[in-house]
Amino acid sequence: MKLTHFSITNYRSITTAHKISLHSTTILIGKNNEGKSNILKGLNTAMHVLDRRGLGPSNRNLRNSRYRNIDDRYYYWERDFPVSLRGRSSGTQTIFALDFELEPEEILSFQEVVGSKINGFLPMEIRIGRDNQPIIKIKNKRGAGATILNKKINKITSFIAGNIEFNYIPTIRTDSDTLDVVRTMLSRQLKQLEDNDDYLKAIDTIRILQEPLLRDLENQLMEPLKEFLPNLVEVKISIPETERRVALRNDFEVMTPAVNPVELNLGDFSYAA
Repeated sequence: MKLTHFSITNYRSITTAHKISLHSTTILIGKNNEGKSNILKGLNTAMHVLDRRGLGPSNRNLRNSRYRNIDDRYYYWERDFPVSLRGRSSGTQTIFALDFELEPEEILSFQEVVGSKINGFLPMEIRIGRDNQPIIKIKNKRGAGATILNKKINKITSFIAGNIEFNYIPTIRTDSDTLDVVRTMLSRQLKQLEDNDDYLKAIDTIRILQEPLLRDLENQLMEPLKEFLPNLVEVKISIPETERRVALRNDFEVMTPAVNPVELNLGDFSYAA
């Protein structure tokens, strides 16, 4: 599966859509402050939206704001929508358009996973307005077929998230930027374990071991809380399954131990590490 075209409208310095064709190697050339970085940031934002929705809690709970809202590190309307256009009464959404092309075996897999046939081309559109809630739909398709596909949009985003990997490595200026990049890459690597039966059994074992501790804490809290809430009947503490899985994927520390500089002689060149 590959991304073949991409366009952005109303994002930072970009107010007019220009469709960019992507190939095995694509080079953006332009003067400083012409919008090259914003194009890449916009593409990263769009892929983040698809990945986040696709990795939601089995796409069962569409109202879960954790997966509907976008992480403000990627997009925040007050920061990312062009200032010059904010006085409009309409057209106040940032629009990302992405065209994906599927290999023959992926077309069959799509039909199996999503339950619909496509011709190998998957045009997606993402709109984000003032509420920072992305709206995802199939682009440039009309009729009953489009309606059916848009009702399956969470299965489609899940399919995309499982079949394409996107790594955005910006120009790194600080150690925190570096660690953010590494954390994102590690999180995606660890996510692969979530389809492993042994890993899922281990998570279930953790849940079983946690249960008596949670029940004990409920009992400890009941009496002191009743002093302030006389009508309190029950205290219930739970860890949602999705939160447990996400915590295991994201809760890690990146350490960079200090080492003595080592100089390597490579022919006529030298490299200090």
